[in-house]
Amino acid sequence: MSLHRHTVGYRLARVHEVSGLSPYESTGRERLSLGLKAERILDAERRLGARALQPGLSRG
Repeated sequence: MSLHRHTVGYRLARVHEVSGLSPYESTGRERLSLGLKAERILDAERRLGARALQPGLSRG
């Protein structure tokens, strides 16, 4: 990635500010990682649910 080092620092600080979890501590990183994984799972379920509701499409 072509990011300025200050941009990376700003974004990490912003993650901490918004979430209350520190990306600098292992517990914070673990919780942030789990949250991202959960979001991907929920997003996939939403897409599958929307696809199942479309006429003419079958599951499987």
